[in-house]
This record gives sequence, C-alpha cells and structure tokens, in this order.
Amino acid sequence: MDEMKYIHSMNWHEYFTCDADAGILYFKERPREMFSTLRGWRVWNAQYANRAVGSPNAAGYLMVRLNKKRLYVVHRIIWEMVNGPIPDGMEVDHENTAKSDNKISNLRLATHSQNGFNKRKPRTNTSGYKGVTFHRATRKWSSQIVANGKRIHIGLHESKDEAYAAYKVAAKNIHGEFARVA
Repeated sequence: MDEMKYIHSMNWHEYFTCDADAGILYFKERPREMFSTLRGWRVWNAQYANRAVGSPNAAGYLMVRLNKKRLYVVHRIIWEMVNGPIPDGMEVDHENTAKSDNKISNLRLATHSQNGFNKRKPRTNTSGYKGVTFHRATRKWSSQIVANGKRIHIGLHESKDEAYAAYKVAAKNIHGEFARVA
C-alpha cells in the first residue's frame, strides 16, 4: 500500500490563531525581529494583530496575503491548523458549497473528482433539477450523471420529477457522501 504524500505546508501557527468552530483566522501579534524598523513593527501590530483575515477572490474563496508575498486560501490554512498537512492529491471541500463558510465542521478532504461531485446545479439549468434535461427528440426528460470524467445516461422519463428521482439514486450510488443532488 502506498504511503500518503503530503504537500509541504507552512507552520501556520506562527502567523495565525484560529477559531475553527467559527471558521475564522486571526493574525497573531508579530515579534519585533520580523520588522526592520520599530515603527513598522508597531504599525503592523496596531493595524492587523488579533484582527480577522481574509478577502474574497473572484471565485468567492477567502484569501490572505502573508509577508507581502503570496496569497493563501483561508480554508486550507484552517484545515491544516486543525488536522495537519493536506495529503498530496487531496483538496479541501466545502461540504455545504458555501465558499466563505470555513467552519471546520463544513470542511473535508476530497479528491478533485469528489470535490466536483459536490457542485450545485449550473445556472444554465432549465429543468430546475440537477442532472435533468429535456430530450426533444423523444419529448421525454433525460437524466444523466458524470463519473470518472464520462457522462452516463441514466434514462428517459415521462416527467422531470421521475428523471430527478433517478438522478438522485445514481448520485448517491456513484458519488456517495459527496453527492450533491440539489
């Protein structure tokens, strides 16, 4: 059996405190030796120490800049502060799909595919149900699902409610705990 590989992570505890139940990160007070000037140290701590961090990016995820360099995703930092490094090939999934809800109870490890299973129905959906479309040629409702990168036809149905019921069963069977049916 292969051992899990871990992506190198920083010691986040050096920079942040975390209220994992609330899903909030706070900057820690920085020590004097991190700054070239006394004024810089005082100003930074007055402005940022013990304040919540994170600004939403274009996709809606909370981000934080560290040491004027790189942007980091807040939910990954919270996960690592509570659980340790994220294994190679894994992602942190928001179970309820709310990208700014970083409560530890809402975060879980997932593969890229599992994370994709947990998506909401597309905005372009016209049936009102995830996995359900109208099949014009047969004048019936079609249900389909994606698994392992391939679209699987579940069946044609007289009503969109029947098609959706078939989609929900298939989603639970194929995607398990990561199935999002709404």
